[in-house]
Amino acid sequence: VVNYTIIGLDSSSPDVDNGHIGSPQHMWLGHQLDECVINNHFSIVALHHHVISIPQTGRERNVLSDAGDILKTLTTHEVDLVISGHKHVANIWKINNTIVVNAGSLCSNKLRGKNKNSYIVYDISEDEIKIFLNYVGGEKLLYGKYPRNSL
Repeated sequence: VVNYTIIGLDSSSPDVDNGHIGSPQHMWLGHQLDECVINNHFSIVALHHHVISIPQTGRERNVLSDAGDILKTLTTHEVDLVISGHKHVANIWKINNTIVVNAGSLCSNKLRGKNKNSYIVYDISEDEIKIFLNYVGGEKLLYGKYPRNSL
């Protein structure tokens, strides 16, 4: 049995494309992640904006304005999985023991290049994380496979 905690962050602001977490939410995140470490939970952090630039997306201007501070908190707490999707391009980064996944877009017409509409499915076991990229129309591929952080 995998005990896990999913932490949602609000990175959006009305009428602005840029993302921001801010000090109060950042402090709350740190507290929640401390609890994950204490309780030995698999930790997932979900937010709209990405914390790391995404390749093949053109000029970078929508990473979180406080991305460096957030990324440090995520990696020093060894968050297992960070998920976002703002750029509509699927991508995986692994930093230290943290897997950072950006989703494509299931139904938007705002796709880049030859990308197709897609969604991601995660298979999380006690030993590993499998990430499947699923294209609308049925094609499915193993996008990434990683060992779990040591418990």
